[in-house]
Amino acid sequence: MKIEENKNQDLQSNLLSLCFHQLRNNMTILYSNAELIEMKTVNFDPAISASICSNTKRIKAEVDQIMGLMSYILDLGKQEVFETNKNIQAVDLSTFLEHIILIYFNEDSTKRKINFKVNGIQKNVFTDKLLLTQIIIDLMSNAFKYSEGHKDPMLIISYLEKEITIEVVDFGIGIPETEKQTLFTPFYRCSNVNGIQGSGLGLFISKKFIEILKGSLVLESREHVGTTIKLTFPYE
Repeated sequence: MKIEENKNQDLQSNLLSLCFHQLRNNMTILYSNAELIEMKTVNFDPAISASICSNTKRIKAEVDQIMGLMSYILDLGKQEVFETNKNIQAVDLSTFLEHIILIYFNEDSTKRKINFKVNGIQKNVFTDKLLLTQIIIDLMSNAFKYSEGHKDPMLIISYLEKEITIEVVDFGIGIPETEKQTLFTPFYRCSNVNGIQGSGLGLFISKKFIEILKGSLVLESREHVGTTIKLTFPYE
């Protein structure tokens, strides 16, 4: 029975690797075409060229993020691999999050914005930028997605004495009380999402990444009121 289980796991792993190999090829083509577009704008009006290049840079940044994330997901569940491959560096968190907002959440189709707030005396945090980027993108994307038609979501950093907290707050549909315990189960989606698109994997992966960064997550939510997700990380 154990041998059969291992064979199935190996098969799933190989299939995932093949899928990601194909996706990586597609991402490489996308990146190359973005660079080609930049080259073709050399003789354009400077203002037009700058506008086009601004968009191609965002495309390339997104491709880099996706390709980096794919490498991590291939080893998801292998805690020792993550611990070995973490790229820990000093990060000015306020500037870092402002950059994420600018790149990923600056042009919401509904004209909504992120209310960004910083509390306390700023100091560097030692973390893995790739993992933290994916965590913030996922949580903020959910905040927008599940609060459409409501107040703008909030992103709040608080610099405390021995740790830092990051709060993602939305004023949307909230989470049913009976479903909070299963929210971080792979592929689980709440009963009140009402056709809103999603895979049910984002929170599961983000929680894994938070744990790898030695952080913790606390969720508070009321249905029809909104949700607050509070992350706590050590400075080092």
